[in-house]
Amino acid sequence: MRFKSGVRLDPVTPTQVRLLTALDMCARMQGVDLTVTCGREDHPADDVHTRGEALDVRVIDLSPDKVFASYNYIRQVLGDLFTVLYEVPTMPTTTTLRQIAYVNAHATA
Repeated sequence: MRFKSGVRLDPVTPTQVRLLTALDMCARMQGVDLTVTCGREDHPADDVHTRGEALDVRVIDLSPDKVFASYNYIRQVLGDLFTVLYEVPTMPTTTTLRQIAYVNAHATA
């Protein structure tokens, strides 16, 4: 697991620890290289990112099957108290990814 330059987590919250643990487990189990691209930076004060309750992760370099498997693995590890989004700027053409896509025109994918 990697961090994009400039990602800010401080102060680290218990939620971030849980998220990072799930991401690390996923990277190891799925054999993928995940990069955290956003933590607390670049969001409004009342945003879940700023409060330390969300992270953005780059998956654009993964195959659709790996994205789908990683999404489901992370959801399983985190459980129902967490929301896992596969956020994309436009609806994917791949049927598998269409099932899990959350379209946000402002997402950078």
